[in-house]
Amino acid sequence: MKNKLFHLKAFLLAVATSCICTTAYAGVTIPTYTLENVRVAAFLKEVTYKSKDETKMRNYNISPPARRDQPAGVPLTWTKWADATSQKLFVSTSSKFVDPIEVTLAADAEAYDIYNLIPGKTYYYKIVGTSASGKDSILTSASFATEGQVRMIKADTGFNMRDLGGWKTRTGQRIRYGMIYRGAEWDVEYVLNPADSATVHDLGIRAELDLRGNSEADYATKSRIGYTDVEYTRIPTGTHYIEAFKQNNPAFTKQLQYIFKCVKENRPVYFHCHIGADRTGCLAFLLEGLLGVSESDMYKDYELTSFSGLNTHRYKDQIEDMFDYIKTFEGSTLDEQFFNYCTQELKVDANDIMEYKSIMLNYNFITSINFEPDTITVNAGETLQLDPIVTPDGADKKAISYTSSDPLVATVSAKGLLTAVRGDTAIITAKSNVVTKQLVVVVPHVEAEIPEYVTADGMDYEIIGPNLITNGSFEYAHPLTGWTSGLGFPLAEDGFRIEEDSQRGDRYLLCVTDGDDESTRSIRTIWPIEPGKSYVIGYRVKTANGQTVSNNSNLRVGLINIGDSGFNGSGDDFIWDDDEAPSPMYNGQSAIVAAEEPVVFPFPTYGHNWADVHYVFTNSGNYSHCQVWFSRLGKDGT
Repeated sequence: MKNKLFHLKAFLLAVATSCICTTAYAGVTIPTYTLENVRVAAFLKEVTYKSKDETKMRNYNISPPARRDQPAGVPLTWTKWADATSQKLFVSTSSKFVDPIEVTLAADAEAYDIYNLIPGKTYYYKIVGTSASGKDSILTSASFATEGQVRMIKADTGFNMRDLGGWKTRTGQRIRYGMIYRGAEWDVEYVLNPADSATVHDLGIRAELDLRGNSEADYATKSRIGYTDVEYTRIPTGTHYIEAFKQNNPAFTKQLQYIFKCVKENRPVYFHCHIGADRTGCLAFLLEGLLGVSESDMYKDYELTSFSGLNTHRYKDQIEDMFDYIKTFEGSTLDEQFFNYCTQELKVDANDIMEYKSIMLNYNFITSINFEPDTITVNAGETLQLDPIVTPDGADKKAISYTSSDPLVATVSAKGLLTAVRGDTAIITAKSNVVTKQLVVVVPHVEAEIPEYVTADGMDYEIIGPNLITNGSFEYAHPLTGWTSGLGFPLAEDGFRIEEDSQRGDRYLLCVTDGDDESTRSIRTIWPIEPGKSYVIGYRVKTANGQTVSNNSNLRVGLINIGDSGFNGSGDDFIWDDDEAPSPMYNGQSAIVAAEEPVVFPFPTYGHNWADVHYVFTNSGNYSHCQVWFSRLGKDGT
């Protein structure tokens, strides 16, 4: 018999326990059956867990029936043919009955219950009777749909057996049915009878992973279901639960590698310990966590063991500390934290995990991202479209998101368009699902050229000062000759923080306090200005986060008075340092300031783009010097 995803078994006198409703399929209404028994269905539908919630399972795990780990069946009935000496049932997910299951029925049967179907499918069936003369007659032909989530396995002598498929994951896919099963042992205390061995084999299971220790199963050398095409492997778990996770139990690594190998080879695998609760629960914890099953659903799957009829109970608080430990690992999502635990601590290959996820979730996940080379140099102002190499070939690069460690150095769009902003180093992180790769972007520091003149208000002004601070990062373009600290000592390169691992980065001004003129952490320069001449004071500003900033007292440009004076000037806008004084307006209205009070030009209002700010004024002779000073300049450019 070919690989089958379900097994059919007759219970001629059984009472159907499945929920029946109807579904419109291709314009025809067909019955729909819930494959979960009523206890399990209610538990799954009505319970949602948070991390430290008390268990709610006790309200649902009640008898009868004694076996609450069994699925509901789909009952079929028909009218027998009096001339029939034999009958056959044909069932398929194809309306043309491609590769159907064939079941021989008793000649007088008029009912049949089907078990171990897959939820979310439409099935087609027909009953064919054959007379003594060899004539065939179709006694009934119809279809039905199935629903539910957890696929428990019907096997009278098998316990706690269920498919790992059906659980919804963070990315929206559901885990594939028919590839990974969990449950209790098939020998010693819970020996499968021949009929149930056939059921297991007809599910397609071709590998058995035994998690029991030497004292329990050192005799075992082959699968106990009695089929030679079922591979048997034993990898004892030993220590389990939180102790094993903190110790990075090497058995977990080997068990995951074996499961991944079976999945890749399309060999459905059954893993178990003694009753399928503790050691089995720990491996299921890892397998489901990597796939992105929610914490609530993982608690519920763990507690379903209590429905097994083995008079054993497992409650969610037994694995809460395992979740707490996994959450200590880096990651923005729970499945990313599982991924980092498994790759960093268990040393499981990341490509193997992503290939496992792709197969089990029927989605072509990117398994690796690479930049060649992984360090690039891009000049300020240049753009570059990032195009990383991904595996497998043909994986969707649109699934990659990008972030920059320092948008003041290099920005990157959602589609991977890199823009170099100013000299320094930034890290671009490319991420797809839980896979990440970093690209180092070096933007060279370029010494700014001093222009010969600047044009403002239609007039050309000669550039006479050699000491410039340029770009919103406040890189120095020339030696800081003439600049001093707030206490007056000369300032040169020491005025910049140059620390490779500094929290604020390197090449940032040592200005971390707010506006204190006497602070050693403010810097200033003062130069003389001549009466009767016009001057332009200019600078460029930008913030990383796009906020609008106005009247920032941490960057001040002022004129030093030599006596009571009037001021006439023009500019973007400016205010007096004294809040009580009237404000000279853009149109050059006059105002009087007291002797030795500086006239302070304000920090302008601007958005996220570069702003070139020019203050234009003519020194009427009432000002002796111009001064510029900075304080508290942060890494974000404010």
